[in-house]
Amino acid sequence: MPITTRAVLEDVLGDEELFGSSGACPTLFEDGRLDRVLVISGENAGGKSFTCKALMQYAMDRDPSLKMQFIGMARRTQGGMHRVGLWGDDTYDSTGRNSVKAVLKSIEWASLPGAKREWLVLDEPDIGLGEGYAAALGTRLAQFAAALPDTVEGLVVVSHSRSLVLPLLEAGAMSLRVGDDLRPVAEWVRDGDLERSLEDLVGLKDRSRGRSKAIQHAINERKARKLDKAPAP
Repeated sequence: MPITTRAVLEDVLGDEELFGSSGACPTLFEDGRLDRVLVISGENAGGKSFTCKALMQYAMDRDPSLKMQFIGMARRTQGGMHRVGLWGDDTYDSTGRNSVKAVLKSIEWASLPGAKREWLVLDEPDIGLGEGYAAALGTRLAQFAAALPDTVEGLVVVSHSRSLVLPLLEAGAMSLRVGDDLRPVAEWVRDGDLERSLEDLVGLKDRSRGRSKAIQHAINERKARKLDKAPAP
């Protein structure tokens, strides 16, 4: 049975302590026609990366044989030939061009005959791209999303770019807003990010740490409750 994004998302959002409206990573879910395609957006330090990791972990818990193809900075900053083969070398090519290369290559691999069952997770695939090229990349991703191969059981795109997100939403992607700015995604696409001050900019470090602490606190509380319920040896 396919491990669709929608099915896993229902499990994740059922965790009110972490992802409820007053949880460590507040979220707003808006439905779409495509059960396998999800766009995650939100402000910096909102918990998008953690939410993305939770989705991947829940999916792999359901089926450990499911391949998880993650395209993001965590892999981009690693060394090795696989990294160079996927992204190229920023020394010789532009950062944006290499971002495009990685996305198009991952789509190509996922579309090959005989490809394994997988989730394709693109964490900020538009790094280094201007809005014009981000919009074009969003259009290509929307085309892919509208005709996903059966073997791609989940497509998750995490982005700050409204230009990239809009074509995916128009194609029918589900939306998950994460963090403190939980305006509906259509409102965010129309009006843009909330204006931030220099004071906010300086305080982003503390905001990020506060989010991480809230997440860890929720996880630790859960572990403690499980230990309390565990039968005595």
